[in-house]
Amino acid sequence: MPTKILVIDDDLETRSLIQIILSKEEYELTTARSGETGLQLAKKTRPDLVLLDVMMPDMDGFEVCRRFRNNPELAHTPIIMFTAANRPQDKAEGFAAGVNDFLSKPTTGGELIERIRMQLGQMDSTIDDELAMPDEGLMSGEDAPLPDDSSPEATNLRIGVLGVRGGVGATTIALNLATSLAKSGQETILADFDLVQGLLSGYLNQPANKGLQRIIQDEAYELDDLLTPYQNGLSLLLTPPNVGGLLPVPGRLHLTLIGQTLARDKRAVVADLGRGITSKNQLLLGHLNHLICCLSPEKTALPALRQILRTVESRFPSLATHLLMVNFFSSVEISREAVEKSLGYPLLDIVTIRPAEMSQAINRGVPLQTLFPDGRYVDQFDRMAQEFIAMTVAD
Repeated sequence: MPTKILVIDDDLETRSLIQIILSKEEYELTTARSGETGLQLAKKTRPDLVLLDVMMPDMDGFEVCRRFRNNPELAHTPIIMFTAANRPQDKAEGFAAGVNDFLSKPTTGGELIERIRMQLGQMDSTIDDELAMPDEGLMSGEDAPLPDDSSPEATNLRIGVLGVRGGVGATTIALNLATSLAKSGQETILADFDLVQGLLSGYLNQPANKGLQRIIQDEAYELDDLLTPYQNGLSLLLTPPNVGGLLPVPGRLHLTLIGQTLARDKRAVVADLGRGITSKNQLLLGHLNHLICCLSPEKTALPALRQILRTVESRFPSLATHLLMVNFFSSVEISREAVEKSLGYPLLDIVTIRPAEMSQAINRGVPLQTLFPDGRYVDQFDRMAQEFIAMTVAD
């Protein structure tokens, strides 16, 4: 039986484009021009996945999503919010309403199909394909031999934070963990290696005119020239948002060099690696000593995470991998025990984030724990930071 996908979008051009992109896939596609029509179709056809716009005249996508989640027969349907609205506040509201993933317009056909497959648990063959694909459209130097990486690296704490999919809070986790490390007395660099979303600059209201953009223009740089001082003990290595792909992006040589530079620095490093394992962030994984994989408390997240874990185990066997469940909702759909039994990895922790609090922090440009100094976030991230420091000392 073909997989059923429902597209709810009032824009005819978008609906037509999605039909063209998915025409080569074995999907049964149904479309609706309004939220109300989409809800009625969903009750009738029981789609396996929904592509949902935000800005529609009769009922916006947030309300449509809330009605899906309040209907017992539709509550667990994966929903990808596919929209031109790309503010952090829009994403926070979408995940609060129950969206599984957030994809910004415009996007490529390959990206759309990958996100759909991930939500449907069809990612087993796609991650290795992504790793095998050469980077396209990058800057010069792609064919140059990579520098020798055989010299010993420092034993500083180097943590990568990876989202199993978009919208699971990986950026928020990286930001607050780096903040706790800096508070503990560890000089820390928080690096944004999400070369598409570039969320950290927006989350902290910081310009991204230095950072990774500078290494494209000038390879003879000093690390401190790339950094933006943020607060005592914490510096930022930022990258600008590049959803439309209009900006030049660092190539293989650039990323390899910056990975080596960070690894040899004496400061702790927390790197936001974006979503999934890609041909770009894999160039950084070999320079880390810890990887945090962030997942939502949903069964649909497990197939993609299982493949990520297999890839890390085979390609980066010395990398210590940890799972962190990030819950934006009031109830947990899948338990700690079920996750650990299914994946064979212990959960580092479960972090529950109230979407309204996350929106407040983004609007004010500060970490959650800074805005709520007496809240649970402080203790939880401070404890996590101390655990990583202890692990590094033990190594």
